[in-house]
Amino acid sequence: MKVTKVAVTGLVASGKSALCQFLDTLGAVTVSADQIVHHLLLHDQDIHQKLERLLGADVFVGGKPSREKIAEKVFGNREKLEALEALLHPKVFNEIDRCFSETKDCNIFVAEIPLLFEAGADETFDQTVTVIRSSSASDITHFEERVARQLSSKEKANRSSIVLLNRGSLDDLKKEASLLFRILLEH
Repeated sequence: MKVTKVAVTGLVASGKSALCQFLDTLGAVTVSADQIVHHLLLHDQDIHQKLERLLGADVFVGGKPSREKIAEKVFGNREKLEALEALLHPKVFNEIDRCFSETKDCNIFVAEIPLLFEAGADETFDQTVTVIRSSSASDITHFEERVARQLSSKEKANRSSIVLLNRGSLDDLKKEASLLFRILLEH
């Protein structure tokens, strides 16, 4: 059985995660780059050592890296942010590839990757989906810095094979997920 490898991307608070959850309930195998990063930050000792050299020991709280303290150090400092991404991205994409290679008994594998195009990883997927939200969510911590690091919604949409508009309603997004799932099954 051929498994279609799909990447879902979009700006902060666009609805990527909710879409992936709906696709998961429909039968897709899903993984999240953000969850992989969180796991690596909690458990990968190599990352801990390199993170301490890069950002200092004060990003650790109780022996574990604090995402908030990391964000304070890297957002607004392009050099540190790029160094952090260079440290994390290879391990994240290796884990996504490992999960994909272990996928069985399903037709669709979905990876939620906010920085898909920015990391140059789109070529490894059969389909790319950009989720565009019809309204903004600027109340997120470091929102402006996070969005500034990403390509615009328009640029992501131009590079994607599929664009999905999230109008803000979970019911609408669920319907869009069902339609997307059927489209992906046909490819």
